[in-house]
Amino acid sequence: MLINVKKDKIFWNKWKINVDFNKQQFNIVTAARIGEEKGQLRMLAVMKKLHDEKFDFIWHLVGNGPYEELVKKYIDENFQN
Repeated sequence: MLINVKKDKIFWNKWKINVDFNKQQFNIVTAARIGEEKGQLRMLAVMKKLHDEKFDFIWHLVGNGPYEELVKKYIDENFQN
């Protein structure tokens, strides 16, 4: 799964790994199993603060695991544009 969290758009696309990096934005990349011990939900809380402060960034999260649905739910509930 690839999850992109952008200032203006959030999406996920299972197994689409080809990503064009925008050199005008700050790019953060994480490749890991999506689980409690990896801290993706904590990272999303940080991303939410950056998003609310209008920082121009994109987070590329590549992986899958037991917290995949929780991550999707957090994004749906917390990143409104």
